[in-house]
Amino acid sequence: NKAEGALLNKAKEAAKSYQMAMHLFPVKRNQWKTEVALISALNRKGIEKVIEILEKFKRENTENGSIQLERIRQNLFSFNQLIQGMVDRLINEHKPLNELKIELESKLKEGTINPYDAAKNMFDKIKTIMKSS
Repeated sequence: NKAEGALLNKAKEAAKSYQMAMHLFPVKRNQWKTEVALISALNRKGIEKVIEILEKFKRENTENGSIQLERIRQNLFSFNQLIQGMVDRLINEHKPLNELKIELESKLKEGTINPYDAAKNMFDKIKTIMKSS
């Protein structure tokens, strides 16, 4: 943006620098090569180029399956985040588990237990409770 008037030459230099720097970034999963465009909202120039780039991105990533793959990755990430949140809530709402959690957190702060042993202790307690129900 701002590719107009006195800023035009600076915008061109910046665009060139960005374009040259693009090869330094790792290749994206979708193989998309980022494009650089000069735009002037004030002069209404370059907007059509941005629209063209966006349409190309959508078309290519739809055709190569990247959009669907990314949606799957997002759904799996969300699923795992939600499970983690629900397990945390279950622990906090279950009095014996919450008490154990508070005790283990205190021991972690004191340095009398390491994170692995604390987590294993909590996990073993959860397994015991699940077996008894």
